[in-house]
Amino acid sequence: MKTYTEQMMTDDICKNRHLGNEQSETANHKCDKDSDRLKVLEYFKKHDNGTSKEIARYLGKQLNCISGRLTELRADNLIKALGITREGCQVYYLRNKWSLF
Repeated sequence: MKTYTEQMMTDDICKNRHLGNEQSETANHKCDKDSDRLKVLEYFKKHDNGTSKEIARYLGKQLNCISGRLTELRADNLIKALGITREGCQVYYLRNKWSLF
């Protein structure tokens, strides 16, 4: 059985939201999900927690490139919400920081 992250390698996590918009589907195939996911995990290795906005700024990426990766990592139970927000965004932390590195 594939993990959620493995499914998202080819699936479009936003397909229910954009309803088949051609530009959104094209963008889904252009992004490097593996690389971005790894960069998000590396961020958490260096920081105790972060929001999608903070991570996007740190990595020099658009917010929409990061939010989907957080959704995937959360679905795979690798990150968890702290239950607080900053800048209107949920704050996440890596569930088991040292088991991944």
